[in-house]
Order: sequence, then C-alpha cells, then structure tokens
Amino acid sequence: MEAHKLMRRLNNTTSALRKWNRTHFGFGQEKIKALEKDLEGVQFGSTEDRAKQLLLETELKEQRARLESIWRQKSKETCLQELIRKGSCFKIGNGWAIDPLKDPWIPKAEGKAPKPKEGVDESQARRVANLLNPIDLTWDEVKLHDLCEQETREAICRIKIYGADIEDKLFWTSTSNGVFSVKSCYNILSNNGETCDTIWKEIWTAKIHERLKMFLWRLAADVLPTKDLLFERTGKGDPSCSFCGSSKETPSCLFLECLVTRAVAFGSKLGLRLDSIPLRNMQEMELRNDKVFQEKSSIALATARWESLFEEYKLVALVQDYLPQPSRKAFWHPPQNGRICINTDAACTSDKAAIALIARDYKGTVKLLAAEPIPPVRTDIAELQAIEWAASFVEESD
Repeated sequence: MEAHKLMRRLNNTTSALRKWNRTHFGFGQEKIKALEKDLEGVQFGSTEDRAKQLLLETELKEQRARLESIWRQKSKETCLQELIRKGSCFKIGNGWAIDPLKDPWIPKAEGKAPKPKEGVDESQARRVANLLNPIDLTWDEVKLHDLCEQETREAICRIKIYGADIEDKLFWTSTSNGVFSVKSCYNILSNNGETCDTIWKEIWTAKIHERLKMFLWRLAADVLPTKDLLFERTGKGDPSCSFCGSSKETPSCLFLECLVTRAVAFGSKLGLRLDSIPLRNMQEMELRNDKVFQEKSSIALATARWESLFEEYKLVALVQDYLPQPSRKAFWHPPQNGRICINTDAACTSDKAAIALIARDYKGTVKLLAAEPIPPVRTDIAELQAIEWAASFVEESD
C-alpha cells in the first residue's frame, strides 16, 4: 500500500473519531457515573436488594471493561499515526495540500514540521503554498523569517519544489522507491529501540483508580479538552489560559508553567517548585474546570486537596514500609563424606574484636569450635584473619 493512501485512510479515521468525540464523547463515563449512583442508592436488607446490587455491579464492571477497550483501540490508532508520521514526508508540488505546522514536510527538522516562533500569527501560514512566492515558486524568506528560527529556515530552503502543476504527494522515506512496506516500518521501530505500546501498557496495567488511568491516557495522548486543543479542532473560543491569560492553555502550561499552578504547588506543605521537577496531577485540571464552568476557583482549596492526596499517599507508603518482610533463612550444606567443613566469622567494635570458627563433618557433627580475641581492626581484615586462623588449623591437622 502506498504511503499517501495509508495516511489518507488514517486521516479519514481521525476525522471520524473527532466527529464521534463531539457527539458521543463522555457517554461511557456518564453511563458509569449513573450506575455508580444507582449502586450507592441501593437499600440493603432484603434478597431483592442484594440481587439488584449484584446486577448493578456486574453491569458496572462490563461497562468499565467496554470503555477501556475503546480507549485501548484509540491508543493503538494514535501510535500508528505517530509511526506513519515518523517514516513519511511530503514532496512539495504546488503546496496547497500541506499544512506547514502539522504535516510532515521538512526531512531534516524535528517532527518534520517547523516550530513557530512565540507570538507568530499562525493564520498567515495555513498552507505551504502561502510560504512560496507565487511568481517563481521560490521560498518567501520574509515569511519564513517571521514563522521560524534560522536552522529551520535553512532546512526549508534546501527542499526541492516540483512545480505548480504537480500535486503534493506523501512518500515513505524508509524505502528507496517511496512505497510503504511492513518490513521498513518494523525497521523504524527496531532502530529507534522503542515500542509504541510501552507507555500505554504502563498506564493500563498501573494499580491505580480507573479515573486516573483515563486521565493519564488523555494527558499522554494529548487529548485533554484544553482551550488550545478545542480552538485547534473547532476554530472557536479563546485559547488563552483560564488562570494567567498570558499563554495558550496547553497541558504544559496548565500542569507545569502557569503561575497559579506554581502557587498551588509552592503553597502546599511540600513547598514544591514545579520549575525544577516534572510533575503532573489532576488537581490543576479540577481547579481549571471550576474556573471555566463554575466561574470560581480557590488556590487555598486546591492546595488543601493536594496536601490531602499527599497525606493519603504517605499513609499507604508507610503501611507498605512496615509490612512484615519475608525472613531470609540461612542453610548449612554438609561437605562430602570424608571431608571437614570449616566456617569462620568475625565481630568488631571500636575498641575490641574477636574471631571464631567451627568445623563439622558430613554428618554435621562438630569436630572443632574455637574463638579468640584480636586487636581492634576493620571488619574485613578481621574476617581475613579468621580465614587465616582456620587455614592454620588445617595445616596442623595435616
């Protein structure tokens, strides 16, 4: 299958998923919440109530499993899209089919797309054709200078333009003929030494609440409904941060860079500085939702939530630390018939030391037991002296 056909099919799938998200997204979660509410409302006391409880628990379990399988499938589709993007690139004809900020078209750039400068008007570069001089189809250096940094501009200027009458075409960079193959796709994964499913497997197998699994998946897959993502998908609304308003509301801003987030972290008992550690949690998302949907937010309340979660985690960690550990038993292995086994040991303190030995035959019968004090030395030296002492007994017995 040619790379551009595969990418087109993936794009169609993505469009369908986005449409499904807008109309049905959250239906599974709402169903689960409704079942949990019904389960809490069951009045215990009769056989009928018990049967109703079992029925609701079974349905809730099935609904959670069904929802998890849906998101697992979407995770695989996201992984496949990333892999196709990594191994493909556009050949530029007239430039009208390529989104310069999303599609892969710069072979030498990270992510095969330029990183726009901060504050740049992205609406001025909807298509690669907007970056070309319409007369001679050469790169417009003024627009490139406004869009990206010098290193990226140099990589763009080295790209060949095939002509206004030629359509843009996606080709596979890992084969000589530009045609997609499963073997070349496998080689990309092998050469990079990574597996796309690793992070998803770690999320879904983690021993945490299902809600947290879903949150981590959305965060890792970059599908959290932040203002920036909603603006990018729909073209409506304000993408600026709900708290600081000075930058776009991205996961990076919301969980790490925003001044309000830093205030919550630093105001807790931990006194965390988010600019020095990679930290993510759900409290900022809850605080943000209070601000957006209920027009209220409290840093003090968010800080209290944070501290409560930390205390809960600390309590669990302490319980784990004090759980009884399995004892390690030492076993003595008898020597062969006709031989003697000698074991030695040493004990040291700051002002005295002693060495000891015990000799036993193959039946375990003690043949010799001895100990003597020695001048205070390091433990390793005392153990060597004990071995030397045992060797002297062997020489004397011979």
